[in-house]
Amino acid sequence: MANFSHQMRLSSTLLRRLQQRVAAVNSTSSRNFTTTEGHRPTIVHKRSLDILHDPWFNKGTAFSFTERDRLHIRGLLPPNVMSFEQQIARFMADLKRLEVQARDGPSDPYVLAKWRILNRLHDRNETLYYKVSN
Repeated sequence: MANFSHQMRLSSTLLRRLQQRVAAVNSTSSRNFTTTEGHRPTIVHKRSLDILHDPWFNKGTAFSFTERDRLHIRGLLPPNVMSFEQQIARFMADLKRLEVQARDGPSDPYVLAKWRILNRLHDRNETLYYKVSN
């Protein structure tokens, strides 16, 4: 009888440990990730493509490698990391190139094209849009 109660205690201890491990695995797979945007931490509940499809959280190629790993977006973005300043410079250069190609100066088609480009940027990356607009 003593052997049976000893086995029951062992099995309950093992079961408790197993439940703790399962709880630990579940909590790490659904843990929140904190990122710093503007010197304030932001808790992000989204992962993978949800981050990239949400213009509020999408930073384009400005995600660091650590953020890419934690948010499960490594491989979904180009391998290089660009700061917001680099992204702004690249976007403004593309916008200037569009203006040069218009040749007639700022005409109605150019204004419409610029609006469409900015609108697409807003739909894709809201943070970059507001940094470019200011």
